[in-house]
Amino acid sequence: MKMLVRQTLLVLYIGGSDVLQPFSPTPTGAVFRFLRRWSFSRSDLVLANGKHLVRAFRLMIPDANVHELVHGIEIPQLIPSTYNSSLTKIFAPRPWYDPYNNETILAALEILPDSVLNNLHLTLNIFGISEGDRRRLNALATRASVEMIDGYDFEKRYEYFAEATHVVSMSRSDGIPNAVLEAALAGCSLILGDIEATRQLVRDYGLRAHLVSVEYPTELAHKLEECSLSPNDDVSKAHNQHVIRQSFNSSAARGRISEILRGHLTVGQP
Repeated sequence: MKMLVRQTLLVLYIGGSDVLQPFSPTPTGAVFRFLRRWSFSRSDLVLANGKHLVRAFRLMIPDANVHELVHGIEIPQLIPSTYNSSLTKIFAPRPWYDPYNNETILAALEILPDSVLNNLHLTLNIFGISEGDRRRLNALATRASVEMIDGYDFEKRYEYFAEATHVVSMSRSDGIPNAVLEAALAGCSLILGDIEATRQLVRDYGLRAHLVSVEYPTELAHKLEECSLSPNDDVSKAHNQHVIRQSFNSSAARGRISEILRGHLTVGQP
């Protein structure tokens, strides 16, 4: 007689790169390192949000059973562009705390001459900004068109992307950031920090993006100056929207997780 056996799988999901960060060289840090290795190596299955995280995690914990599962984003039917200006409109959506290096964005803008700033409109998320950086940003606002938002309503995020021509994100560490995917879907040109996570978006998934140094503002300043002269890139816009709809649709991810779990479940016999 055959008997069906109900199985319980312990499945962990790595959504971002924070789990890869090193712990301090202290007894407490050693405990956390042990717990990380123990929990992931004992799991039946570890799912990681992107090829970069899969590769990095396999190097860190070789005996973990790691598979890729890109969770993607919800794909709205239509995101009408509300861009209606001759200015290049830059949106920096990431908050002012690690791993986001918004100081590089601020320093790059400070480098730009007034002749370039006159062609830009800047919308910056200032959630978590320090008092010193706020003073610098206020000084910049006397030379440029600057809109500061102290965080933004998640439900209205596409409104900000639809108003922008470019989205800038300078992250020192990342997985597959939803903000970047949503910006690309809305038709924004991408200016991203040159780290492994963003290189995978270009190399492994085919997104078109400008990659610049996260730490050296001169590179970003040069790129912003180039963008001020040519705000529209319709070819890359259409290409990136196609990539997002094909590779980062969360509906497809839900189907994919069912396939992965079925592949790890077995029917036992006495």
